[in-house]
Amino acid sequence: MRVLVNQSTCPANFTILKASMVEFPALNGQSVSYAVLQYPTSFLNPLHTHPRAAELLFLVEESFEVGFVDTTNKLFSQSLQASDMFIFPKGLVHYQYNADPNNPAIVVSSFGSANVGTVSLPKTLFATNVDDTIWINPPKLMFLPFKLSRLVLHPSKSHFKEGVMILFFLNNLLVALLWF
Repeated sequence: MRVLVNQSTCPANFTILKASMVEFPALNGQSVSYAVLQYPTSFLNPLHTHPRAAELLFLVEESFEVGFVDTTNKLFSQSLQASDMFIFPKGLVHYQYNADPNNPAIVVSSFGSANVGTVSLPKTLFATNVDDTIWINPPKLMFLPFKLSRLVLHPSKSHFKEGVMILFFLNNLLVALLWF
């Protein structure tokens, strides 16, 4: 049996080993794919969606925080331990977070599509060519599609690499988006 991941070292970066129809063309038309994800300590996989598939996550090692927001804006979150599973319904916004400051986490995710697609919300919403002044001082009309009550840009000076953090309230739920 081949080893899927190197478990002897802590990954310095978020690592993904995928088997989708891009990497393995025999999956085309089979409606399945998978990914092995190695999360370094204290790493957040930001809000994202998979528009073409549900995701079944299996935690191989350590502990892990996961969650998704349903179509009524209700947050479903869970703290997972090794051997736990969690489902992210197709197309719903979700996140994964290794909150452990000492141990990396290893996850195997399977998908109900050979081509799941991944849409990263921070990149999709804010890494555009739209002038930053529009996001900082938006007219009230721009808030309506997002149901935002407040939007704040904040340079992040944490233990993460330097980047930008966006904080906003979505139906009274504080949401933080980070990108670098």
